[in-house]
Amino acid sequence: MTLKPKKKATRSNKGKEAALKSVTTEKMKRLNANLPESLYLDLKVKATKEGRAINDLVIEWVNKYLSK
Repeated sequence: MTLKPKKKATRSNKGKEAALKSVTTEKMKRLNANLPESLYLDLKVKATKEGRAINDLVIEWVNKYLSK
């Protein structure tokens, strides 16, 4: 019997492509934020369920905020 490796789950590329496209030509800067632990955990769970990275969500939110 041969064992086959499990396939990794892949993330959806919806928002990720748009976010990365807008920033790939620029240098990146680090942003640190302090959140209550429960809020962070809720964010992490929801992002994971949607197949999104928190970084991509933050970039999307900042772009929306700046476009107002």
